[in-house]
Formats: sequence, structure tokens, C-alpha cells
Amino acid sequence: TMASSPVWFGQLLGNDSPTLNEAITVLIKYIDNILAHPDQAKYRSIRLENTAFKNRVLPARGSLECLKAMGFEQDPEYIVLPRNADLQRLTAMRKSLAERVYTAPPNAPTAAAAYVPYVQPPVSPQLTHQFLQRVRTHAEHVLMYEDSLLQAKARSCIPVDRLTTAAAEAVRRVTASAPAEEAGGVSEQ
Repeated sequence: TMASSPVWFGQLLGNDSPTLNEAITVLIKYIDNILAHPDQAKYRSIRLENTAFKNRVLPARGSLECLKAMGFEQDPEYIVLPRNADLQRLTAMRKSLAERVYTAPPNAPTAAAAYVPYVQPPVSPQLTHQFLQRVRTHAEHVLMYEDSLLQAKARSCIPVDRLTTAAAEAVRRVTASAPAEEAGGVSEQ
């Protein structure tokens, strides 16, 4: 977590969940690209008219200030991270941003991609830790059922035809025993 809780961090966390998640996702992607390719200028430069930047980062209050806190400098067309920028600062800021978004564990089945990220509300660290531990535990348990082989095995054990026939029979009995007035004034004959 950020040691001094700068103003921009509070502004960023004050955004609604979808806006916050979009911005943090892109900010983390920027950081990851820079850390993976520290010597490539293209990853250190963001065109202000870039669609992802305009639509996903700028709408979040505090996002531009976050980039500046990372060391980015703005000119009329770009926001650029200088070559001599502190990469350890980027790593620390990535960690702080990532703590605010819940994503499925990296070894989770592919269905984890359908998860909507969970944004951690600003509460005490102890409560947050306990809550996230429980969510992660339950999420991992739920993901177990996203295995296509397990689903096929379960389907092979379920007597679908018998259940469908029994359900249709139950509906027929209920419909037949319902008074004509309750069925909309139409009786079956």
C-alpha cells in the first residue's frame, strides 16, 4: 500500500468500480510493459489521443496524477516516462494498484477470464485480508466446477430424460387440477 496515501490515490479509489477497474487494468498493463521492456521507448510513451488511454484511463479521476507520480512527464501530445525513471517506484506502484483489484489466481481454469474483477473497498487491512482470503478460497472452490471434464462426468450421472419426463408430468397434473378461472378462464378439454 502507498505509504503516504497521496491525494491522487484517494481520487483514484473514489471512482465507481467499473471506471476504477478499467483504469487500474490499463495502468498495470503500462507498468508491466515498461518493466518487461525497460529499454524500448515505445512502452515508455503514451499518446494522449490513444483510444485506450482516452476511454479507459482518463475517465478515472486521479489516473493522470498517478502516471505523473510514477515519473511520467506530459507534453502536448504524449505522456512519457524518462529513461532515467526509477523502475523500483513502478514496481511498488504496480503492487499498490494491484492490491485494489481482485483477479482469479494465475493457475485457475480458463473460465476465470469471465470473472469481473473485485475492487477492494478502503477498510482496515486486517478486515480486508480476512475478506480476501475467504473470497479467494471460495473462488478457487467454485472454479473447480468449471472443468469441462467434471461437467461431462456430472451430466453422464444425471438422468436428464427421466427428470424431463417427471417435470412435464408434474406440470400437466398442476395444470389439470387448476380451476379454469386461475388458468385465465380457459379450460383444457
